[in-house]
Amino acid sequence: MCLLRHEVDVLRSENRAKTDEIANLKEGIKQAMQQDNGTLSSHFGNLLENQTREVCRLKKIIEEYERRERVCQRKWTSLLQENLHLQEKVQAGAQQMIR
Repeated sequence: MCLLRHEVDVLRSENRAKTDEIANLKEGIKQAMQQDNGTLSSHFGNLLENQTREVCRLKKIIEEYERRERVCQRKWTSLLQENLHLQEKVQAGAQQMIR
């Protein structure tokens, strides 16, 4: 479970970096488009589209890891509850044997 959490943290960090990169690219594109004749803005437009697709892909991956983490957490909680229940049964059985 810690490995999954670590992977989610890494992906979140990568996603933040990509989001920041996109913001910087948008600003650069805005400035370039104000000074451009059209070819450069097309190039920047394509670059921005690629970065946006990458951010969307990373967001989907993060959502999937978070979903998996929730499933694992529920299973872990269920196992802990089952373990406590079984321990109570064992203790009750041991006390019956003592009597």
